[in-house]
Amino acid sequence: MLLLRRTVPASRTPRVCTRASFSTDYPAATPRVAHLASRGVLALSGTGAAAFLQGLTTNNMASLSTPAYTGFLTAQGRVLYDALIVPHKDLPDAFLIDADRAHVAALRSHLRRYLLRSKLALTDVTDEYRVFAQWPATGSADSLNMGSVGFADPRWTGLGARAILPAAQAPPVPTTAPELEYTMFRL
Repeated sequence: MLLLRRTVPASRTPRVCTRASFSTDYPAATPRVAHLASRGVLALSGTGAAAFLQGLTTNNMASLSTPAYTGFLTAQGRVLYDALIVPHKDLPDAFLIDADRAHVAALRSHLRRYLLRSKLALTDVTDEYRVFAQWPATGSADSLNMGSVGFADPRWTGLGARAILPAAQAPPVPTTAPELEYTMFRL
């Protein structure tokens, strides 16, 4: 069998990008903190909040005591939205749901369909809370400089820490990076 080799004209060869619009040239020990303006927050509270979330998410909510990454499901079991669910530190049976800001209204509408007559409160508190991320992970969760308000990112320890803070409260470490830099780091 004879194979013929064709030459590809220069106009058809793929171009390789040699310039980068993003740089990660910072020391590994220097923590970076970004305000994640693209994230929204829902608050779910009331007796039976964990049981309510149990049938709608991909995680076991009955024993959730630390933040968890989860997906919200349709009645057929398909994933609609992904989010971080954080147990509220001060209120029992209360959770903060950190989701994409563009999908917070749709997620709230989806969850409200299943509330029925339960005595749960589901509110959009995006304007009252801010989400922050700190990276790179420099060691244990205690060394993340977010203090008692932060938690290790439950998706992977290398992603650093997250914090959901009231809008009036500043993070323990000043914001030093734009959100795009965190997105590039995460990807």
